[in-house]
Amino acid sequence: MTRFLSSVPELMDAGLRGSRLPRGRARALRVAAIVAFLALWSLLSGAVVVLKLFNPIFLPGPWLVLGSVLDMAVRGTLWIHLAATLERVAMGFGVGATLGVALGLAAGQLTPVRNVIEPLVELLRPIPPLAQLPIDPLNATSTAGKASFSSYTYDALFTSDAPGFAITGFEALFGTGFDSGLAGLL
Repeated sequence: MTRFLSSVPELMDAGLRGSRLPRGRARALRVAAIVAFLALWSLLSGAVVVLKLFNPIFLPGPWLVLGSVLDMAVRGTLWIHLAATLERVAMGFGVGATLGVALGLAAGQLTPVRNVIEPLVELLRPIPPLAQLPIDPLNATSTAGKASFSSYTYDALFTSDAPGFAITGFEALFGTGFDSGLAGLL
């Protein structure tokens, strides 16, 4: 039977998470969470197909995804797709990090550049990366190569730590006493 901890000494004795679950029960809860997730995913993807809510290609079921991954692995194309994806991510992050550092250093040295860059960084800094994902398709063009480059460069520049790189550029040039909201964030 589960007992609620109500006093500070009891909480300190049990730790912040409370007493540990027995291994068997913890494992059963983990398996149940995965099964529940897969069941919910299957239910939602089935509802999309049956109710014709939108194109099912945007929410395929877990079994369809697993089948496609296994099919690509058997045909030998899985690693090619994985390498292409990782190449795009690395290229986008490299461009974004380079631009972030360059803009941060330029903004630290040149007041006009700082006056242009600082409001943009301050505007985008508090927005969580997941909230910026809907902007990605707006950056894409009709050509697949340009779309992936644009999208990944945008992700690396604005949803990774590129604003942090810009802040570090300010900090490196002016130290902690620099009178800027950017430098105060470190």
